[in-house]
Amino acid sequence: TSMLTDLVDEQEQNDSTVLLGVLHEAIESALTPTERKVMILHYGLDGQGEHPLREVSRIVSGNSTSNIATGMYRRAIPKLRRQMDQLIS
Repeated sequence: TSMLTDLVDEQEQNDSTVLLGVLHEAIESALTPTERKVMILHYGLDGQGEHPLREVSRIVSGNSTSNIATGMYRRAIPKLRRQMDQLIS
């Protein structure tokens, strides 16, 4: 590979690392503990793989319907967007 390709690949990796750090910071600062758990489980941010919302609901509340996790997910997304906008700007 060329030096330019190596530099671009390294920059992309650095950008991804920075964005992942911002996402984790936003999750920690903007969400309730339960919303945090829903997002981490659903997107596999703990390194354990992604889980469907139905399974996340079962883990979080013991209820196998996805309504509980879906509601938390829908509330968490706008909070995360606002927090990430603040952290990035």
